[in-house]
Amino acid sequence: MARPGHPAKMARSADAPGHGASQSGPMHSQWIDGLVLRPMMDAGYTAWRDGRRVGIAQLVEGVLTVEAEDAKARYALLGRLEADARAAGVPGFADERSVA
Repeated sequence: MARPGHPAKMARSADAPGHGASQSGPMHSQWIDGLVLRPMMDAGYTAWRDGRRVGIAQLVEGVLTVEAEDAKARYALLGRLEADARAAGVPGFADERSVA
């Protein structure tokens, strides 16, 4: 029996808000040249090396911003986010060969 004011059951991951069937789909990390690129929920990626974040990239209102001191991380983040923008049909990033 649960104490007064204490929930009798803790929410399981699928029962918690923002999880389960209503979630848009899995988000996967990607390994590129010694970096792990992890997607963020808000149109962006973070780059990690040896457990330390080394960069971040975001697409906000059609503008790409990349912050990374390491050139390899900056290039990987930019390429990954540009590819996502093209795939989503974001104006200015659309693949001109696929436009009729």
